[in-house]
Amino acid sequence: MPAPFPEPSDELRAEIQWLYRHGATYEDILAYYADQIDNPTLAWLLDGVHVTEPHGMPHGVRTLLAHRQTGRLAPK
Repeated sequence: MPAPFPEPSDELRAEIQWLYRHGATYEDILAYYADQIDNPTLAWLLDGVHVTEPHGMPHGVRTLLAHRQTGRLAPK
């Protein structure tokens, strides 16, 4: 049985919640951070996180991070 992942840092938690609020899908977040979190941890991190703005089409994690880095989206 593989060892469990350590508890995510506050920075990782904030980034994942930011991505989800900005339209990243659950599956894309899980795939992107597969080396740092597992499914139960992601569910725990997103518990109570609500998308406040409708986004129509979901966005990929890489796209959202690129938009944030270039200033097109507000940081965390």
